[in-house]
Amino acid sequence: VVGPQLLGHTVFNSLLVAVPPTVIAVVVIAEPVGSTILAYLLLDEAPSPRFWLAAPLLVGGVWLSVLGSRTSGEARIAHADVASTGP
Repeated sequence: VVGPQLLGHTVFNSLLVAVPPTVIAVVVIAEPVGSTILAYLLLDEAPSPRFWLAAPLLVGGVWLSVLGSRTSGEARIAHADVASTGP
């Protein structure tokens, strides 16, 4: 527990320099999907049938959120560049 907790928090904190906090908060939501897959592969613990329905929806939602955040961030940067150059 100590290793993943320290590693995970360290990685998330270091990513705050380059990634908006809202993106990191959304990505953290997908952590149970990863841990369930690891439990299935490493410990032979079968997930419930609901997992196979919910996991793709959750990962898809996280992917859309991150993609939308990146697109809106690029638009903000482009707008700031145009505004700073002026007439």
